[in-house]
Amino acid sequence: MGSLASISASIRPLAIDFQRLANSGVRLDVTPCGGILACVVAQSSLIEQIKAHQFEDRRWLKLKEQVEQGQNKRATIDSDGVLWHDGRLCVPDVGNLRQTIMEEAHSSCYSIHPGATKMYQDLKKHFWWMRMKRNISDYVARCLNCQQVKYEHQKPGGLAQNLVIPEWKWERITMDFVVGLPRTLRRHDSVWVIVDRLTKSAHFISVQTTFTAERLAQIYTREIVRLHGMPISIIYDRGSQFTAQFWQSFQKALGTKVELSTSFHPQNDGQSERVIQILEDTLRACAIDFGGERKLLGPEMVQQALEKVKVIQDRLKTAQSRKKSYSDKRVRDLEFMEEILKRIGAVAYRLALPPSLAGVHPVFHVSMLRKYSRDPSHIVQVIDHETVQFDQKLAYEEAPIAILDRQVRQLKSKSIPSVKVLWKNHPSEEATWEAEQDIRDRYTELFS
Repeated sequence: MGSLASISASIRPLAIDFQRLANSGVRLDVTPCGGILACVVAQSSLIEQIKAHQFEDRRWLKLKEQVEQGQNKRATIDSDGVLWHDGRLCVPDVGNLRQTIMEEAHSSCYSIHPGATKMYQDLKKHFWWMRMKRNISDYVARCLNCQQVKYEHQKPGGLAQNLVIPEWKWERITMDFVVGLPRTLRRHDSVWVIVDRLTKSAHFISVQTTFTAERLAQIYTREIVRLHGMPISIIYDRGSQFTAQFWQSFQKALGTKVELSTSFHPQNDGQSERVIQILEDTLRACAIDFGGERKLLGPEMVQQALEKVKVIQDRLKTAQSRKKSYSDKRVRDLEFMEEILKRIGAVAYRLALPPSLAGVHPVFHVSMLRKYSRDPSHIVQVIDHETVQFDQKLAYEEAPIAILDRQVRQLKSKSIPSVKVLWKNHPSEEATWEAEQDIRDRYTELFS
């Protein structure tokens, strides 16, 4: 734009605005009718990069020769010498062109992490390269955000694990609480249900929800150990009464194996939860199968008891097998062999968690885990422990090493200068803006 001296002072601001539009890429034209047309064309520099470096890829040079010789009818070369395949621009395997295209189509604010199929359908309208679909699928699989937040549309992992069939009555038991009941005269408001896994016989003991583990141990000794002896194993949930240190030590002293049930163990078959509902039906079924009661003495009583136990064991095996077949149809067998500390049983793993998750239990069911796809961009810079001084809480003080930039934020009544600080043991991408006066007061050597 020339001098403004020849332009009237009243229209000089308008002329300046027109010049700013022209500098920003807006093209103006005057129509025969005296109107003004404005046109803005936005074009990605990525397209120009692809065209400029297209024939640095040997595959595209070979494809170009085939097109010129008439051997490939699907590919064409336009008047500018650019190679196209079925109307799509051929992207060479040069530098990070393909990676940049996939990043724009997946991680930009306009796309927001689409799936592999959607991303491929969007890109194939404009671009083409060999094994394009496989490259896009691998890129999406390695995306750290997608691995963290997206649900895996597959059957949950972890097959059902059957429990050991009991060999005799009251060797292996389960227990649970029925809570929320009306309070009795003795202020009991819950029922402690203890079930024998073999015979399905049960004890229903009225208790209070506020009973401690010591009080429950006394009741357990009086009502169960006194009548049936000490069981080999007990299955119960993770209630606070059963996870208390006293209860664990008490069962260990009795020689009883404690097995905590979880929501991922349908093979526990919910005996404690269902026994109240099915107890009457079970008693009727046993009466029909085994006939009415009669007095037995000596070896005859023992022999009939053994026969009944054998029948019950066979039916338990049949029921477990049927339940396992139903349960395994909805899950898949899944194992992890790497990046774990210890395998707990057949369907659980102990993981090494970061300090920020110190309050989380480190054992996870296999259905809560998924395979991690490695990518170099996920690598986190590790602090050199030899050069960093840690305190007793394993914390260290950040130290600046350079000033990268300076800016002044202008407010209505004052100006606030700030500096961009590069910190030790951190890359330049993690530099932060700090108040200049604070940095000057604490680290004067950076401004000398």
